[in-house]
Amino acid sequence: MMELEKIKEIVSGLMSRDVSEVTEHTRFFKDLGMDSLDVFQLVVEVEAYFGIDIAEGAIERLATVGDAAELVKSLA
Repeated sequence: MMELEKIKEIVSGLMSRDVSEVTEHTRFFKDLGMDSLDVFQLVVEVEAYFGIDIAEGAIERLATVGDAAELVKSLA
């Protein structure tokens, strides 16, 4: 599951966390304390790395790292 591992790396870098602390079930807002700017940065990095465009409506539905990985898989 390459998507999940890469997103975990991106999230851990953005939030200054060890990658081992970020799992498929890690919640962006509740567990990581991300705000809308953090999510925007995440989306920009994910779009650039995977060469995809994520619609704004899809971004609003992302709650966990696993959600982001599933979305990337569906768009790649």
